[in-house]
Amino acid sequence: MAHIFETEIDNVDKNEWYRIMSLFEDASIFQTWDYDEAIHGGNNISHLVLKKQGSIVAACQTSIFNVKYINIGIAYIRYGPLWKLKGMERDTDVFRSIVHAIIEEYVHKRSLFLRIYPRLFEEHDVVCKRIMLEEKLRPRKERTHNKTIIFNIDSNLEELKKSLDPKWRNKLKKTEGGNIYIKEGYTKEYINLFVQIYKSMVRRKNFIPSRDIVDFLRIQENLPDMYKMMVMISFSDGGPGAGAICSPIGNTGICLFAATNELGMKDHGSHLIQWNLIKRMKEIGCKRYDLHGINKSTNPGTYKFKKGLAGKNGREYEFLGDYDACDLIYKYYILRFADYMINFSRRTSLLNPFVIRIKNYFINKTANKA
Repeated sequence: MAHIFETEIDNVDKNEWYRIMSLFEDASIFQTWDYDEAIHGGNNISHLVLKKQGSIVAACQTSIFNVKYINIGIAYIRYGPLWKLKGMERDTDVFRSIVHAIIEEYVHKRSLFLRIYPRLFEEHDVVCKRIMLEEKLRPRKERTHNKTIIFNIDSNLEELKKSLDPKWRNKLKKTEGGNIYIKEGYTKEYINLFVQIYKSMVRRKNFIPSRDIVDFLRIQENLPDMYKMMVMISFSDGGPGAGAICSPIGNTGICLFAATNELGMKDHGSHLIQWNLIKRMKEIGCKRYDLHGINKSTNPGTYKFKKGLAGKNGREYEFLGDYDACDLIYKYYILRFADYMINFSRRTSLLNPFVIRIKNYFINKTANKA
């Protein structure tokens, strides 16, 4: 099948890449030019486009960087490749061809260590998993079994409300009849408000926050209007209480961040925010809502909230995880050892207080600039 496809490498500018992204229902913020530019730098981005009879059928954005001291180059693809064209049946021959082209370009031609974290799930994407294995991609040994909840929001609002968990729906009803109101925006003002709420939650829960909250502030400034993240904040007489940041790209909205302060914990503003996010996503054509991660054992409260929101329409999915390929075996074992050390450090709590202080410093610094 490969001979009927054509591959183009690094032949697009930013505007053209965003036009290409708009063709795919599986596009996401993690494949936007501005995401990788903020995380890895603009000179470390590569684009591969697959065509069939002159028409684009698949594409991917790859981050390329070198690991200091061991002189190994890594090509990393997150939530790619894109291969599900809008309005078209999914073609696994296209998936096989884009995976083959990725390996050929980054592993065989550039001699890079390749790691792919596809937006695919156990059970649901069995054929794609088999294809990756047949193309000599190896599942990462030190993988974490990341899960999420995705639910269908394509039905009308009345049916969606009925599908909510009864207790979740009752809290939503109270907020709808109370003095809470929602503001939505895309500017620094709204992101700054969210960061303040986020800081309060970090202090309350005493957890290590993701570095992404800092990076996403920069990403938002540069994204084209059609790809900007939605920021919603709940207000009551006491001020802002809860917030959420959602990225509605392709046919799926992703809840990237959500947070509540002490006020938000009392007035349940997060329930009204999530319901308003669903309304807005439906308006712009999203058909599914990805709650972006669950962990029933380590974060039972958040799990219960998301489970109640998804209600009867929700389903838990486990990601396939990372898949690796390389041309020389020593690279594989070096990166495996690095994975082991990173996971070990995450399981160790000795450095957690120090890491929390560093993270909070950068959150405060960014919030003051916004």
